[in-house]
Amino acid sequence: EDTKLIVEDSKRQYSIIKKLKKISKKATSLIIKQKTYNSFATVATEKSISMKAGDVIYEGKVDRIDALKIGDKEYIQVIDYKSAEKDINFEDIYNGINIQMLFYLYVLTIKNKDGNLPYGVLYFPMIDKNVLIEDEDMSTLEEKIEQTMKMRGLLTDDITLLKAFENDIEGKSKYTEVKFDGQKVSGNVVSDEQMKKLLKKVLDIIKENQGEILSGNIIPRPTDKACTYCDYKNICKFDESIKGYDYKRQVKFKSRDKKVEFFSRIEEEVTNE
Repeated sequence: EDTKLIVEDSKRQYSIIKKLKKISKKATSLIIKQKTYNSFATVATEKSISMKAGDVIYEGKVDRIDALKIGDKEYIQVIDYKSAEKDINFEDIYNGINIQMLFYLYVLTIKNKDGNLPYGVLYFPMIDKNVLIEDEDMSTLEEKIEQTMKMRGLLTDDITLLKAFENDIEGKSKYTEVKFDGQKVSGNVVSDEQMKKLLKKVLDIIKENQGEILSGNIIPRPTDKACTYCDYKNICKFDESIKGYDYKRQVKFKSRDKKVEFFSRIEEEVTNE
């Protein structure tokens, strides 16, 4: 009734709120189900974090932090709730795009002096997606609905941690895009060492950008799609027809296996330093 009072003059807003309540109910039900077969504990939500690099302080807020204690080690997983489907893209990371969650993971683990170790980042899609089924498929309706909220992201290939994340996993994960054949983990996964190298690359990108800004180089260099939904385009006045303004030049990967090329490139950078 309170909701109706707030938006009684706007059917559209009321419809949006009803949809959000529906999505939240569906997501909550799935999270409860996941937690039934998950040994990780949610240790924080809406957690504010910060990191100082020189004279610059970086701040952010993490939607959810899950942790698992094994012996004297604690493994950290960062989960971000999104209003659309999202995934980790190695070419984007190399170009400094969509690195926010990986930076958070770095701050909570490698940068943290408590000795926490990174397990991964996951995006939880808070979406209300239609499911197409036949009459004979009604028995699998719940499963199909849950698939629309399957998390995507990047995890390490540690079998012990995967089984802790999903205790009853057999073959394909029910909750994220990984597979377990009984001997190894596959999908969007990396080794422990690769995860550390990836997070270091993210930090290097941030420091490089920081150096550019502090040296006075603040000319807008957006990616070719960044301006489409940007709330600040009237402020930055970016116009590619004006001399000196141009879109950010991005490195295009040549290999179909972007993960392999990503690590090959950063290994080459280390060699050439």
